[in-house]
Amino acid sequence: MQRLILGLFVISGCRASYVAEAPELEDEDELVGARGQVDEEIDTESALDKKFGAREDLPPRPTVKEVCKGKGDGRKCTKKDPKPEVTAAYGARRFLEGMRWGMSRDEVLDALKREVEVEYQERQKATRDPVVQDKNRSWKREELDKLSLNLVSFDKRTQHKWGVSLIQFEYEDDTGETMLWLRSNSNLKKFYFFKDDTLWKVIYAYGMDSWPKEDHSKVKENHFMKWFGYTPNERVKQDPETFAPIVRFTEWKSMDNDIIRAFDLTAVHGVHIVALISGEAEARIGERLPHVMEDGAFSDAVSDVLGGPALCYDADGNFIEDAEKCATLELEE
Repeated sequence: MQRLILGLFVISGCRASYVAEAPELEDEDELVGARGQVDEEIDTESALDKKFGAREDLPPRPTVKEVCKGKGDGRKCTKKDPKPEVTAAYGARRFLEGMRWGMSRDEVLDALKREVEVEYQERQKATRDPVVQDKNRSWKREELDKLSLNLVSFDKRTQHKWGVSLIQFEYEDDTGETMLWLRSNSNLKKFYFFKDDTLWKVIYAYGMDSWPKEDHSKVKENHFMKWFGYTPNERVKQDPETFAPIVRFTEWKSMDNDIIRAFDLTAVHGVHIVALISGEAEARIGERLPHVMEDGAFSDAVSDVLGGPALCYDADGNFIEDAEKCATLELEE
């Protein structure tokens, strides 16, 4: 499978790079790299097939049709996908390329380390300047160190701070659950969730600066629907006693039994969320959804440190990755 730029990152057989724009998923011909890189990605997928089982070949990507009703100013057109589960599978596989459900923390960590190595090699090939090459080596060491530090065990005895974060409803304490998280860049955080040391869910949190001129509805229409399909289900979770809406979200289901969900957490945490979940695992573990207040008010969580002193939120709910600024916010509180 060829690498593809999704949002603010590039996903390949074992790579997540840091870029500024997001071409459409269909622009595959423009993203073809060197023959050796393609072979490496094919080898990675073959190894995953051997260990975790080969997935069913995807049928051709369905052609989206535009259905229009009405005339003149009242004419409205919507895009319809004849095989939404196939389109969703294309998007989900490309998001998870180089990984499979059921991988252990060490296997995911190794895959992420390979991503860093591939990025490092490409950076080195792009320059002959010894100063820049030395900076690249420092970058590689820093990235590998970050990965090793970002393993989290959801155990109350550790007094972790994730109970006041944007993923506070995505896990349970003291039930054998762990997480590996990383910052791909200043506008993208990725969270890999494990149950009994097996990968079952991945969450991508895009900062609002990823698409600064678009609200969540536009982000969903212009990006998420292009990735996963134009005919998702719009769902709402209600309080079982009051029936008040707790969270509204968009959901896609793929032919691989994967579930993809998009959440608007811009008002509370300043992020657009894309969650990819193993349908088989969720059937055992249970559905976990964030809670979003209807009035969009901020909770106290937006100013709490998220997993470390160099990552916190400002008063507007935006991510801050500067340790000095985070420390200043803590003192002000």
